Amino acid sequence: MLAKVGIDPDSHQKFWLAARAGESRSRDIIAPMKYRFAFIVLLCTLGAAADDRRAPLPEKIVAAKTVFIQNESGEIKFSDNIRKQLEDWGRWQIVKSKAEADLVLSLQHQQRFHNNFLLVVLDRQSGETLWTVKKDVAIGGYAGVARILMADLRKRLPPI
Repeated sequence: MLAKVGIDPDSHQKFWLAARAGESRSRDIIAPMKYRFAFIVLLCTLGAAADDRRAPLPEKIVAAKTVFIQNESGEIKFSDNIRKQLEDWGRWQIVKSKAEADLVLSLQHQQRFHNNFLLVVLDRQSGETLWTVKKDVAIGGYAGVARILMADLRKRLPPI
């Protein structure tokens, strides 16, 4: 029957006899898998190393002591969660007036084609945009968005 479909019946028997005798082709399969696994580990290591190479933040952000939160998002819960993240971090003092601040943190929410939340860091004196981070959120709460936006900023700043 195997000869009718073009398979050599002897090769089929040899395979089964070898399998019964304890000879396995697993080493032929496992050897290439070892190389694939090593390659994947190498790629992951390179990817993690690339995360540590971030562009430095402007000196005005690094040297700042005070911030003013300017909520342009219209979302009070977003502003409250950013404030909580800043308080927990403790790097900057949050002030009540723009005139007292070194930096202005502008909170924005754009819902045109995506659900984008932005944290824009502005120089209070010049109004210049020093740094921006954006997060597109399909589903999630304001606490998670605030945590993600602030985590990116925290990673980039050197310790006090």
